[in-house]
Amino acid sequence: MSNDCSRVGRRRYNWTALSIGQCVPRLNFGGRIHSLFERACNVRLDDSALITFLAATLDDVPQGIRLDTAPSFVFDTLSLAPGQRVFCRAGQVRFADSPLRIDLRTAQVWRSDLSALSIDPSQPRVQRAVTIARQTLESYLLGWLDAPTSAQTGSAQPAMTALLDATRRLDRASACVAAERLIGLGPGLTPSGDDFLVGYLAGLWSTARRDSPRYSFLVTLGAEIANRAGRTNAISRAYLRHAAQGCVSRAIATLASAIGAGEDSASVQQAAYAALRVGHTSGAACVAGLLSGLCVSYTP
Repeated sequence: MSNDCSRVGRRRYNWTALSIGQCVPRLNFGGRIHSLFERACNVRLDDSALITFLAATLDDVPQGIRLDTAPSFVFDTLSLAPGQRVFCRAGQVRFADSPLRIDLRTAQVWRSDLSALSIDPSQPRVQRAVTIARQTLESYLLGWLDAPTSAQTGSAQPAMTALLDATRRLDRASACVAAERLIGLGPGLTPSGDDFLVGYLAGLWSTARRDSPRYSFLVTLGAEIANRAGRTNAISRAYLRHAAQGCVSRAIATLASAIGAGEDSASVQQAAYAALRVGHTSGAACVAGLLSGLCVSYTP
């Protein structure tokens, strides 16, 4: 916890960033608050990119700045509002008309190097880990009282099937058409069709080789998804564009790593549950996408 701390009542106004995503500018930027939630504050930068200030209890994400907040912290105690100006100079963030200060200078950079995993889905230990993760996902979905995510049922299913078939054939044009049908599909802050695509891209990045046709296919598909991400909202668009470059949340990267290493059942289950608990439907859709992307090229 930061020693440089000022308080008015029980409010804290000076924080140190614990971690900063690889897609966040390091020293200088400007923007305005886009949206506020209990544990997250989204800022749209002047170049239209989105970054997110996160409470310490949340997961690292490519566009995130995680703060050394108390477990009970919520952003709506700070009198912030959409449209409020935010600027960073020399690694120190300030909010207009607010005493809030955030120091980025000592933050650890979070990177998700999925391509370095080079997961081989044909390996028995990887297949076992995938099976454990899939069973964990199915068990999680059975525990829901509401309907499964639209990324797994209904109108999304034909597009998902078409995307997987096109990927197996390395048919770039058909894959891009199928992926576009999923963008923005479904309810939620991040539509479940988008969440599926984020996980799917993570799975492809984790298995693609840079010297293979699969890598070339992935680069094209990712670029097209990023280009067409304007069909969804700004928050989801940021996740899609980062996933297109192989940049995803710590939870998804950790699960991919556990599967690739063929870790024991308990470790894979723990990683899967951590990813599944993200959001209301986002985690489940993203994990489903990851498992599909990991295994789409493997035919037993």
